[in-house]
Amino acid sequence: MARKKHLRGVLGSTKSFIPKHMRDCTAEDIVLKRLVSSLPEFGTKHETPKTSSDQGTSSINAPKMLLSDGADEETEEEQEVEGSMGESEEDNDHNPNSPSARQSKFLKLYGKGAQRALYRRERPPTGHNDCTRCKTSITEQKEGFQYFYRCEDCILPSFLCHACVVSTHAHRLCDRLWRWDPPAGHWVGCTLPSLGYVLHLNHGGGECPHAHREPRQFVVMYDHGVLDLPVWFCVCTNAAPETDQLIEAGLWPATWHQPRTAMTISVMETYQLLSRQAQVAIDNFVRTLERKTDNVLPQTVKDRYREFNNASRQYDHVRRCAEYDAWVGEKCEPATLCLLCPACPQPGLNMRDGWQEHLPEYRYLDALHYSIDGNFHLSMKDRDTDPLDQAMADGASYFVSGLDFKTFIAQGKPSTCNQFGAIGQGKYKGKISGVVGISCRHMFMLPNGVVDLTRAEKYQYVDFALMSSMQRYLELLLLFGTYDINCQYMVNLRKRLEHYGVSVEDLESIHSLDLPTIIAGIGKYHLAMHKRDCRFKFSLHTLPGACMTDGEVLERVWAILNAVALRTMEMSAGHRHDVLEEFFEDMNVRRLHVIVDELCEKLEEGEERVHELQEYLARMEKSISRSFIEDWKEEERVYREAVVDMAKHKDLQNPYELPPEASITTKDIVEQLTMSELAAANQEGVGKVSVIKDAISIQERQRLLLVEVQRFNGTDRQCRSLSERVKAWHEEARRVVDDLDKVMRAGLEEAEKDIAEHERCIGFPYRDAQDDADLKLPTPPPALHHHRDTGGKRARARTALDDLAAQLESVHVVLPSSLHSRVRTHVAMMDLSRMERGIRAGQAEEALEELRVHLTTQLTLADRKAQVSGQKNNLPLDRRIHAKWQRIEDEKYAYRLARYRMRVLGMTAQNRKYRELKDADCKSFVVLDNEVRRGDSRRVPTWIWGNFGYMENLSAGQIKLFVTASVKVHWFRQRALFARWVEDVASRREEMYRTVLFLQRSVRIWSTRAQDHETVGCSDAAVFARRLVF
Repeated sequence: MARKKHLRGVLGSTKSFIPKHMRDCTAEDIVLKRLVSSLPEFGTKHETPKTSSDQGTSSINAPKMLLSDGADEETEEEQEVEGSMGESEEDNDHNPNSPSARQSKFLKLYGKGAQRALYRRERPPTGHNDCTRCKTSITEQKEGFQYFYRCEDCILPSFLCHACVVSTHAHRLCDRLWRWDPPAGHWVGCTLPSLGYVLHLNHGGGECPHAHREPRQFVVMYDHGVLDLPVWFCVCTNAAPETDQLIEAGLWPATWHQPRTAMTISVMETYQLLSRQAQVAIDNFVRTLERKTDNVLPQTVKDRYREFNNASRQYDHVRRCAEYDAWVGEKCEPATLCLLCPACPQPGLNMRDGWQEHLPEYRYLDALHYSIDGNFHLSMKDRDTDPLDQAMADGASYFVSGLDFKTFIAQGKPSTCNQFGAIGQGKYKGKISGVVGISCRHMFMLPNGVVDLTRAEKYQYVDFALMSSMQRYLELLLLFGTYDINCQYMVNLRKRLEHYGVSVEDLESIHSLDLPTIIAGIGKYHLAMHKRDCRFKFSLHTLPGACMTDGEVLERVWAILNAVALRTMEMSAGHRHDVLEEFFEDMNVRRLHVIVDELCEKLEEGEERVHELQEYLARMEKSISRSFIEDWKEEERVYREAVVDMAKHKDLQNPYELPPEASITTKDIVEQLTMSELAAANQEGVGKVSVIKDAISIQERQRLLLVEVQRFNGTDRQCRSLSERVKAWHEEARRVVDDLDKVMRAGLEEAEKDIAEHERCIGFPYRDAQDDADLKLPTPPPALHHHRDTGGKRARARTALDDLAAQLESVHVVLPSSLHSRVRTHVAMMDLSRMERGIRAGQAEEALEELRVHLTTQLTLADRKAQVSGQKNNLPLDRRIHAKWQRIEDEKYAYRLARYRMRVLGMTAQNRKYRELKDADCKSFVVLDNEVRRGDSRRVPTWIWGNFGYMENLSAGQIKLFVTASVKVHWFRQRALFARWVEDVASRREEMYRTVLFLQRSVRIWSTRAQDHETVGCSDAAVFARRLVF
């Protein structure tokens, strides 16, 4: 933890060297130097990139301030109040920092004081005749302005005269002013223009000597509302155009010829952040400004929605072009206006020299991990408000080139793997039904990787998005792609690219159709929806080079962007693209802000997981025969080579799942015991095993029937059915008890003869509490308590159910585990005790197997419940979850009961195979793909699958087949998990190295741009570029 805090402190202050909107504080070379020096080399040897300077140790101490939570320290009075409040609470563990405690303290201590202070802000200027600034009397002001004024937005507002309020706010024209109205006895809102102020552009705010016309009346939208402002433009011969004068003054014009409406750049930036962070629509924002202007009659405020809508789109594009040093209106190269991921391999930007020389098994270090997914929320309605509207950054940002895409419209291809909505199975409406997007593993949207869909995710659409986004990565030797339907999509990808019949010379954004080698996977969430034969071939758990990627990054992106869908579906085509691209850019920027912390956290976590898994595998392999390990490693090698080549998938075997023929039941246990008796030529023992087995079966059925009776809440007809089953059990139980008595009578009588009368306890030959205590046996597991509805229509069945319970409890099955220790350990009873213990072991095995399955499916139900809402959906899921929970508790009790009886029969408490089962131990061990749970890769297996050496001591048969197959599956899965974590650690180190190179290169690029602008005389553009660097 100390190391993590240190890394966060040092690296957390590292910000982007790219546009201003991408960071808030300076990135320091000393931070980069520390980051690079901590990166070990991997593969070929290369020098560590050098930093330009060392700026001392001040930047190293700065992160301590960043780590502060900024919480205000409490006063002694607050602490005393908290103490008194805590004493009055009934719960001594009450948290004084909880919301309820803080609000209670506020109401008792500070509420009235805060209200009085709020009143004091409205205090009248009673007793004041002079301006608090110039000390002149307000009566000396010109007629009509002999009032006191105060400013709502100034700190420590004072009572000012007309002249002072105008002079002090000449450069703060958007502040909210108030005028004291003596007859009304309260403050009245006013604006600076209403006090005679006129905005003069140029000349430092003074009047233009050549301006003789009347000032133009403007409507200005600012952070606090909408106001009317007279503006006087400069009309000197060398004066800039009117729109340029407005922008230099901080006002963005709504139109570009004789504008009469403008927005402050501050309000444009405010809306930009609110739109990205809170998905605020322009209409809601404009209506908010209207209400801030007049909250009583907002409809009387001039409506400037259309003007703000157009201006916002223009401002965003101009600002973005400036931040990427591109001129508005000029043709841009693809990806010019995109933020690239600094951690992904960017050929020519951030990769090591000689990266092409890596051995094949290490090529994943320089591979691009990308994900493809569709989103049908980001649609567009059939009505197009402006059919001729085009995106301002067409082809230069995140959407594909519109002109190039028009030649790639084709029909989709149905999937044979599953009924995915992605391949034409869903219902889609609108002119645009959604989008397909491509992002990297770090959640950065790839340039030119988003395409509109007209219906479903047709192959042609996805193919073009993939080709367009991969153009800058064609030099790479390996790509690692995930897609919900990769099992079908990748089959004929290269054939489709060859037969499209489109020449790349006709496409500006496509230079080549020859993609690098692609390893195809399916996201971990969607993998469970595929067929069994499909899952193990595309699982990110087992694919070499997959690292710890989950392949579902776009699901997180869509979860954020879905809130924008209600806005974009109403827009024109070009406006929709511009808005979505701004959101993609903003998400990339936000990811850039946290990528350093994220890489450090993931590297530290990966190193911990590698160490844990390495130790676990070493212990596991030490307990297994070397011949098994060697065979399994060879099988693993063959699988790793074949799984990355889809041409070899047809005959590929799945070593990561338990084969169907490997299973184990109580019947198998009985057969094993029978074979043991036959081998000893003990025919009598064969009969004893059968009787013991039947008796245990009767006893278990008795327990289950009792549980069913206790839980019963059915109809009269169901009650009669239950009664018939109890009756049938009772008849069979009497027969089995008679057979059991015959088998045990001889041994029991012989044991009683050898035990003197005075050595017998009360109740002999049965067990007693003192005997169990002397042997230090555990207490029996507490029986499960079940409640049934005893009111209403079910009340009349109560007597019948009580009778059934009494009938079940009237039968007593006496097994060796029910007898006194002197009896069950007697030589005449030892065989029977051994037989019962063996069958109890089978019960324990079955209980653990059922427990594992039910735990997994119960989590699946809980996950489904979290995804739905409403009583109609929740009630059925609640019933299933409750039923599943009951099954889990039943299996836990069954195992604990079987283990308890095994302890009675002589099993030691230190037995490594059948340990004490705690609730925390009930974590499933995965042997089937559909049992994989979220977070399995970060958990070490529990004791349920402990030491595996016992499997070699078993005789040939179904039991050994099951145990060997289970251990093999477990070994394969742990080896794959270990390999993925090793890959992830190595790739994180390489990503940290690439991030440093990328940021350093960004510094050099913008420094060069600043020099170039300075050379051609554009000093203002040079200043802008230098500000982006520092």
